[in-house]
Amino acid sequence: MKKLMNKKVIISIIAVVLVIAIICGGYFLRLHLIKSSAIKEVDNIFSAIKSGDEETLKQYVNEENSEDTDSENKEMEKVMLSNLNYEVLSADVKSKDCIVKLKISNKNLKELFSNYMQKALSLAFSQAFGRVTEEEMNAQMKQYFQEQYNSDSVETVSNEITVTMTKKDGKWNMSTDEEQLVNAILPGYKEISNLATTMQ
Repeated sequence: MKKLMNKKVIISIIAVVLVIAIICGGYFLRLHLIKSSAIKEVDNIFSAIKSGDEETLKQYVNEENSEDTDSENKEMEKVMLSNLNYEVLSADVKSKDCIVKLKISNKNLKELFSNYMQKALSLAFSQAFGRVTEEEMNAQMKQYFQEQYNSDSVETVSNEITVTMTKKDGKWNMSTDEEQLVNAILPGYKEISNLATTMQ
């Protein structure tokens, strides 16, 4: 009788342990699926940023803040984003949100801009003395800009930022500090923007 009782107790304990294991397993599986889904959307966002896919970006960001750009500016944007890279450092699920920490790297726009301005001044003098036409100067500046962005001599800067992925009505949305995001994607942009404002 005692052995039978012991067996029943053991079976009950095993059953309780199995139920707890299933519940915990389901919980951690849910967390894993949420993280994977959120990280996949981060991949989609940065692929869209790098390729200049505005239609895809509109699915994740506030359309009121988006601006149409002309073809020449789009070409420049593609060059500036050609060396953009990112790495997911961590992802933590909190309620309906997934907090994703990213390390974003790109060429130092401030350093490139300094080099670009020196070249522009040199070509401007050449144009003033009739050695190059305006069309030739613009073509050379565009080529120089591309060469600088692909040059190892221009420093690559890395910044860490945190983005919040929130799922609403089955759709992920990204929110973060816009200034930090822009400065991570285009390091030095803020200083150049401030300089341009003071020169106006």
